Amino acid sequence: MNDLLRFKFDQKFVVFDFESRNLSLTQEIPWQLGFITAKGKYVTGKFERKIKWPDYRVAPEIAVFNHFDEQQYLREARDPAEVLDEFESYLYDPSYMSISMNGLGFDHAIHNNWRKALGRKTDYSWLDRHWDILAVFRAIQSGAKSPPKDDFLAWQYSWINHRDRKIKASLASQLKHYNIPFNDQARHDALVDVELTFEVFKKQLFELDI
Repeated sequence: MNDLLRFKFDQKFVVFDFESRNLSLTQEIPWQLGFITAKGKYVTGKFERKIKWPDYRVAPEIAVFNHFDEQQYLREARDPAEVLDEFESYLYDPSYMSISMNGLGFDHAIHNNWRKALGRKTDYSWLDRHWDILAVFRAIQSGAKSPPKDDFLAWQYSWINHRDRKIKASLASQLKHYNIPFNDQARHDALVDVELTFEVFKKQLFELDI
């Protein structure tokens, strides 16, 4: 049992989330990235970055939902390559395990679109060290407890699109399930969401034998 991830107190994590204008998996690029680094159960760093794209416009209804302030964005946005290099210094570091909410269904594609916008090649190698709390929650609620250690990614993909009307798996639903306090009005900010995602992950560690 000591080999379980929950007992690896030196394990390093990077937890991330993107905010974007729409849900296009083939074209959309992010305007905001939030990520935290952690060791064991303790957060070691917090990063919120706005990404500078020319003539970037967000529809008013999306701006309200995602807390997009154009003037703040223009003041704080940084060079896309600079921000990507900073983030990927953790994402592609084999000593880090990455964590997301629906990264297998959405964020992996947004990250790749960002790379393509900068002329970089597709590279999904980081997914082999990824934990998606959405896929895992659906699995847990369906009674799964012991995923295969040699192909955790494939196991997660088998659950990411699993649909059961009885299972409510949004981030808010998971937070309520685990009795994690949160301010719903503050959500949909990338940094707020990743901190909450990490709290859910720590709960899931004790429900899944991996």
